[in-house]
Formats: sequence, C-alpha cells, structure tokens
Amino acid sequence: MLAPTIIAQLYLSTAAGKLTKIGNVGEMDSQHPTKYYVVKTHYIDKQHVLVHRRAEVSGKNDEHLNFYIDVVCPILPKAPNDIDSSQSSSIKIKAWLGTEYSKGLSNRSSDEEKEQAFKDFGAEVQKEFDEANLDSFVYLDKIGNNDRRKGFISAIKSVPQLKIIDPVILEAKNEPFAARNGNKLAWIFYSITIGSAIFFFMLMFPKIDYLQIKKLPKYSLNHQLRYFYSLLSLANLRRTSSAPIVIVTLNIVVFLAMVFAGFGFISVNGPDLYNWGANYRPAVLDGQWWRLFTNVFMHGGIMHLLFNMYGLLLVSAFLQSILNQTQYVISYLVCGLAASLASIWWHAATLSVGASGAIFGLYGVLTALATTNKFDAGLKKPMLLNNALFIGINLLVGISGGIDNAAHIGGLVAGVIMGYILYFFIDDSANTKSTIITDEPAEALQKHSEQG
Repeated sequence: MLAPTIIAQLYLSTAAGKLTKIGNVGEMDSQHPTKYYVVKTHYIDKQHVLVHRRAEVSGKNDEHLNFYIDVVCPILPKAPNDIDSSQSSSIKIKAWLGTEYSKGLSNRSSDEEKEQAFKDFGAEVQKEFDEANLDSFVYLDKIGNNDRRKGFISAIKSVPQLKIIDPVILEAKNEPFAARNGNKLAWIFYSITIGSAIFFFMLMFPKIDYLQIKKLPKYSLNHQLRYFYSLLSLANLRRTSSAPIVIVTLNIVVFLAMVFAGFGFISVNGPDLYNWGANYRPAVLDGQWWRLFTNVFMHGGIMHLLFNMYGLLLVSAFLQSILNQTQYVISYLVCGLAASLASIWWHAATLSVGASGAIFGLYGVLTALATTNKFDAGLKKPMLLNNALFIGINLLVGISGGIDNAAHIGGLVAGVIMGYILYFFIDDSANTKSTIITDEPAEALQKHSEQG
C-alpha cells in the first residue's frame, strides 16, 4: 500500500502544473502563477551569487552525513551591459535561479575527516559552478515549500538589505517538458500489481490448524497466557489517566506546530530545531537554560515522534497503576532534565531533541519499583525481563551512532533513583498489585479476554 502511494505522490508533484511561456521574468507578475515557465530572454547573474551551506544526518540510525551547498543567482531580463544606466538602479529581482549541490559520507567518520571532506566538497562545487552555463536550460520549475527552498531562502536572507519576504525560486530543467514524469505512472500500477501478488501469496499458504488448537490441554493454554493476562491486568489499558495523555498531546502539538511552520514532516533541519529550543551546550551555558526542558517535547521527524510516543504510552500503562498523576509528571520532568544535563555534559556541541531520555527515565522508575514489594512477586521477573530487553536493545542501537545515548543513560539512572525515592511516597492502599491466575480454567480465561 505504501509503495504506490509514494509513487503516486511523486507523479502528481510533476504531472500537476501548467507550462507558461513568457518573454522575460518581468512578465511573471502579469501572468497567472504556474509551476513551469519557458522564458524567452534571460540572464543569470553569476556575479551576485548567494550561498548557504548546511549539513544533515539521515539513515535509520543517522549513519549518513550529507553536505549541501545551496546557490541562488538573480534572474534578470537581460545582461547588465544591455540595461540603460538610468534604469539599472530601479531593477528589481523578480526571480532567482536555485541550484543545490550535495555530497554524502559516513557519519561515523572522524571530525578531521568530516572537515576535510567538507572543504573538498566546497572546492568541487566552486569549480563546477564556475564552469557551468546557467543560462542553458529548457524550462524552469518553480520550487515549492521543501528543504531545498529553505536552503535557498537562507542564502537570500544572508543579505538583509534585500528585504525579500517570499521570493520566487526556480530550478533549471534540461530535459524535454513531456519527459518530466518519467515512468512514474506505469510504476503506480506495477507496484499495485506486485504488492497484490505478494499479499495473496502470503494468504495462500499459512493456515491456522484449528484441530490442533482444540487438542491443547486446558492447563497448557492457561499456563502460556497467565503471565500475559496478568500484565494486561496491571497495565489496565481501559483506564488511562490524564497525565500521560497530556504529555503525549503536548509532544504531538509541538510537532504539528513545527510542521505547519514549514519545518518539515519526515525530518526537521538542525537550524530550525535550534531556533525552537533544541538542547545545545554552548547555548545552555550562555544562559538559555530553558532548552533543558523544551527539547524534551520536540522531535526531529514523524518516525522519531511515533516511536517515542509508543514507548511512552507503553510504560505509562504500567506506571499509572502505581504512581499518581503528580508523581508521574514530576518523574517525567526530572528524568527529562537529567537526560538533557547528561547530553550537554557528554557532547560539546551537538543538537539534541526528543522525549526518549525522559522515557528511559520512566522505564528506570518502573524497573526500580519492580524490585520492591509494590509489585506482585509473580510479576517481578517478567517485568524486569521486559524492561531489560527494551533498555538493552535501545542502548545497543544507540551505539551505532546518530542517537544520544548519553541522554538515554542519564534519564535511566535518574529514573532508577526516582523510583526508589517514590517508593516511600506510594500509597499502599492503592491497587498497585496484580494477582497471578493459577488455577482458572482456559474457558474462563478466554471469557476474560473476550470481555477485554
């Protein structure tokens, strides 16, 4: 389902839009705005080029480092030598030609290797730009609101005197206009066919053997499900207190605000994260201490947000049966603060965002309490095993790079300490224990499951 949807979106982004023919860029204001333009006379002013440099990480674990150099040049109606000197001072820049250069390398490279690679990349771009004939193109494509446009706008804003609010930025295309869609339309149907074939193939072979299920001993079924059922009873998924919901909502609202501000959906650029309150040691030491808290409610992309909110809701389902709302909120904030402090202590100049440090802290609280008499003896072992797997796997993944393990460990240690402190303030009259099912027959267990 995902493949044809993505391909269809790519197809619509190029297929939609009208091709407008104009004499020069000065006529754009008199025409209805369109996506594509053919300009009869033009001059790309390479003498007044503006440049913006940026670096981003990508990959599942941020293992790739990508360098970008965004270059914009004014598009003039004609060459400056052909413009009357009396009119040269009144010429306004109607549009810009944007060109993006990029280069990638491993994010695990040393700082010296990264610095040298960036210098070499700059020299390569300079040579390529000097040799390029920017006036040679078939048509121009108007850039929408994406990461490339952000880079080009940053280049234009590097000269405050220009005072351009919403510049028109175009990209040169050297292929025939009719070829702009490539084979995307055909691949929409190819991907649907391939995906459907795989889906039906998966349905043909695996089957549930209901006869074998009926032969299972009742006690065996009971024995396999009793710990799982007891954990669900402790989690009490039907009853979700307001504190976790409020914190999850705050994280989602902050992310949506960043999306609607135009900062991106799949990933957010480092400068935008910094401007909105990312954790950063030089800024914190400069007095911006609020970053220690704001970064705990920020995320660098939709997948970052979804994974963190899943982990937060999961641990909250168990903690809400033990902690009251005030204890829960204090635990989240204290663990988040500890994670932020650990991050800036370990990283000299690294942007850090995300609720994962605070979430690790909540798992630390749960782990600490699972070693006390606040948990039923029969639930301690499965709970501690579950937490150990979650914490261990995530820390191992963090070793591969691009993940702030310092924040994770800082939040985890603070959470364990918080758990043992909170032990003395938890009301024993609260229903914090769950009873293991030992002799209930399988039919009764099935009835419980159906009711839940």
